[in-house]
Formats: sequence, structure tokens, C-alpha cells
Amino acid sequence: MTLCLAFSGWISGQTWPYYAAIGAVTAHLSHQIYTLDINDRDDCARKFLSNRWIGLLLFLGGVGGTCLKQEEQEVKDVTAVLSQAAALVTAVNGS
Repeated sequence: MTLCLAFSGWISGQTWPYYAAIGAVTAHLSHQIYTLDINDRDDCARKFLSNRWIGLLLFLGGVGGTCLKQEEQEVKDVTAVLSQAAALVTAVNGS
């Protein structure tokens, strides 16, 4: 999820607030995974309910990142980026 969000931000020319939000979300989810007690229903419920903040954080990061964008940005060739990503996936899977 983190890599897909970062890739989407890179393609759309996002700025630092977006990436800061991704970092905070990744830290939050990592903490949840590390501290999860799968046998404690209350702990699972608390962690599930805390995920509502993830959407808000990503939204605010996207809005903040978009507000800080420069007027003129270089348009990325999506087909070239996708072919590079496909080559990378092929290289990783072939290894």
C-alpha cells in the first residue's frame, strides 16, 4: 500500500505534505501490526476504530501536497513509467 501511494504521488507530482502523510500512515499501521493481540477482542476493536484516522490523514496530506504544487510541472509519460515498472517487476520475479 505504501509503495503504491508513493508511486501515485510521484506520478501526480505531489509535494512533501503528501509523503509526510504516507510516512505517518505507515508508522501507524506498523505500530498496529507490531502491537496486535489477535486474541484480545477489545484490542482488535480499538485498532480497527483507529483506522478512521488513516483516511483523514491521507486526505489532508493530499490536499496539502496539492496546495504546495508549483503552477507548471513537467508532465510524466505514464506509458514509459509503466513499462519501467513492468521491467522492474519482471527483474525481481525472475531473480
